[in-house]
Amino acid sequence: YYIQRQDFRWDRYEDKRGFIIPEYYKTFMNSVNKNGLSPYFILAYGHSMYYEHEDDGMTIKYKTPITQWQLDAWGDYCYNAAYDTKAYGAQTFEVWNEYNMDGSTFNPDRGTPQNYVNLLKTAYTNVKKVNSNAKVYAISAAYVTSGYTYTAYEWIEEVLKLLKNEKDKTGKTYMDAISFHIYTNYNIPETARK
Repeated sequence: YYIQRQDFRWDRYEDKRGFIIPEYYKTFMNSVNKNGLSPYFILAYGHSMYYEHEDDGMTIKYKTPITQWQLDAWGDYCYNAAYDTKAYGAQTFEVWNEYNMDGSTFNPDRGTPQNYVNLLKTAYTNVKKVNSNAKVYAISAAYVTSGYTYTAYEWIEEVLKLLKNEKDKTGKTYMDAISFHIYTNYNIPETARK
């Protein structure tokens, strides 16, 4: 089972007309399938239809869903993304990207572990409504040791602690696996330290 990881950005998928897969995502999915791979989509990033976002000319900092109204809209996005990509073989979804980097582009509102758990529960529930066999990867933590409220390991422990008592109707803790982005060396493999 080979996969290709790619963002499936909320702001590029939903507009005032509704949920429409952009052509470049269709091209990506068709290419992935043609090469014997399966798409692995990151469900992430805010949407300016639901709240303001910051743009400093270089990076757009999308606000994260916090209020119930925003979480409901996020849930609709997750449901429709899972539904519309199912025909292309999408079976694996990651919830957000590096939310543990509070104050960064990925979490400018400094959302807490509880905010992430709310995001995760909403995504998991809606993806599973469409495809009970889909895999939902959680936590998606960047490897950070300082500069943020939590180190990577503290973040993982805090989210797991919050999830411990949160179970869906099947007894699962709103995730099928953990994603941990442990990028510690930026050299190409041929020159990386051994």
